Amino acid sequence: MVDLIGKSSHNQIGNVSTEEIDKLLVDSDGNDVEDLLLNSTRSIGRVNFVGLSIDATKKYVFLDLDVAYAFYNAFGRVNEFSIRKFKVGRSEIDKHILWQIFVCSRQGYCIFKGVDETNRKRVPKPETRCGCVAQMRVHIDISRDWWYTTLIQNEHNHELIPPTLSRILRSQRRMTDEEI
Repeated sequence: MVDLIGKSSHNQIGNVSTEEIDKLLVDSDGNDVEDLLLNSTRSIGRVNFVGLSIDATKKYVFLDLDVAYAFYNAFGRVNEFSIRKFKVGRSEIDKHILWQIFVCSRQGYCIFKGVDETNRKRVPKPETRCGCVAQMRVHIDISRDWWYTTLIQNEHNHELIPPTLSRILRSQRRMTDEEI
């Protein structure tokens, strides 16, 4: 568990130790790799998502949670799926966010709310979720004040949308301040 100072009792945060994070930020020659730290949504533009492997996506670290969301959203756009925010883990002491999961928008199933077909006045909406398991989980390193990826899965059990139509996906319909 992580205490208030930011040190962990097991010398690791989440499932990844600080030594593993240090190895992720060092290239094969032993030099620090500064371009793996994405500090704004503009810095995501320099990442080439075409052909980016799962292992390569784990090497990026993010300055805040919004940058991590924008990174996975751009990854989803290239890989032809829409994303959404899912679960959040908070500290029991000060309620700060310690981890968050971003998932494919088709993850899970619709929750039955007790209204069956005979009680409905309107035709039910079509089912859009199919139990997809694609997700990205990010944790915060409190001592360094950045976010890192601990888990990324890219297996989908549904048909993906063609790249020409990716702009109509819900998570892709956002406009930046520059575009407005």
